[in-house]
Amino acid sequence: MNPPALPAGPFFDDATHLMARLQRHPQLHEQVAALLDEVENRAGALNTGDEAEDAIVERMRQFGRCALTQWAEQRHSAVQPARTAGLRQVGKKTLLANDLWSHRVDRTALAERHAHAANVLRRHPG
Repeated sequence: MNPPALPAGPFFDDATHLMARLQRHPQLHEQVAALLDEVENRAGALNTGDEAEDAIVERMRQFGRCALTQWAEQRHSAVQPARTAGLRQVGKKTLLANDLWSHRVDRTALAERHAHAANVLRRHPG
């Protein structure tokens, strides 16, 4: 027996569009299918309204976690700048830079700061 034909019109267009979007997000597609299984009581384990409520609420929580994870991954990839070859990531500052920065607020004369920096370098080479 052939399945019933889907009606033409806006509902069919929306359903096609929804399926295309879900195929781009397989984890969400699985969550929607699992939610429908709960609604249709495919496992046959939901005999009371309380059982159905507990199962569907838990399924919705899982769906929400999955959706937020997907959103965060997309957002992270959208805001992460692409790495350019030849550029290196800035690392931790050297001991000299930290020492110079810490003396910035005391208004020490530049020559005095340079002498202090030279002493720091002599004490901590490399």
